[in-house]
Amino acid sequence: MQELLEKKQKGLPITASKKAAPNNVFNLMDALTASIKGSTRTPAADAKPAKAASKAKVAKPAKRKAG
Repeated sequence: MQELLEKKQKGLPITASKKAAPNNVFNLMDALTASIKGSTRTPAADAKPAKAASKAKVAKPAKRKAG
């Protein structure tokens, strides 16, 4: 940082430093297909059976009169 300030004070051109490319870049489609192939369980087989819905009364909206 100090070198950058010194160049600026002397009027020298300042160039942006080059960033290294990230090394953890991967193909998303390959990852998704591997995920699907690696998965042996099915969501329907693992899901618990749903409980029966209770027969609670549902409030109906009041009817409006025309006019």
